[in-house]
Amino acid sequence: MKRILLTTIVLSIILSVSVDTFAARAKQIKKSKPIITNTFPWAGRTKPVVVPFRKPCNYKQYLWDQIHGRIYLGHRDYRYEDCDGDGENSIRDGGTDCNDNDDDVFVGADEIPYDGKDNDCVDGDLVDVDGDGFDSVLAGGTDCDDNDALINPDASDTTCDNVDNDCSGVVDDGVASIPADNTNGLCASNIKVCVAGEFVTAESNYVPVSEVCDGLDNDCAGGVDDGLISRLAANQQGACSGNIETCEGALGW
Repeated sequence: MKRILLTTIVLSIILSVSVDTFAARAKQIKKSKPIITNTFPWAGRTKPVVVPFRKPCNYKQYLWDQIHGRIYLGHRDYRYEDCDGDGENSIRDGGTDCNDNDDDVFVGADEIPYDGKDNDCVDGDLVDVDGDGFDSVLAGGTDCDDNDALINPDASDTTCDNVDNDCSGVVDDGVASIPADNTNGLCASNIKVCVAGEFVTAESNYVPVSEVCDGLDNDCAGGVDDGLISRLAANQQGACSGNIETCEGALGW
């Protein structure tokens, strides 16, 4: 009975010391900066290697291996980890994966525009799809159509196409009016304006009317007072019967 009691006391002391040693070692590892260790002695590497400390993917396993002296001895090499399992080691470990916490990010991955990630680890997130030098508005830029290199803040909006080519917020705001189809006579100033991608007759245009004896081309037919040759005079009494009057242009009849 005494032997059993003594054995129990000894085991309790050993267990207590082991737990305290484990905790102390773990605390020491957490505070440590570099790790100095031998790596793969069977491969001819016998000199100590200083590896800057950084938290491994499986930190609990790392602590366990450190405490038991198993780091770099064939059990697990924390310098060359692939935390996200995408097949590429982290850049910090000499690999090519620029974000080893995201398995959608690795060299060769399809770059997804405007997702805030450098999916293929080349030149950051894709925010200028059309390559016109302007980032998309979807990524906080100023390009209102990142699928068309001809549409950007530096482009001119002079084509009547119902498109905001210069990303000003207004469609076709730089398109000038053009002459109307008929610019004869009083229609000389008539114009067409761009509306919804088409040139239409301006509402302020002069509308042709029948000719009046005034020396003007009222009907915009291309002739002044055309068709107004003569007419009976107002006084047709007596000897004046059959008198006529002619249009004298601006002087009237």
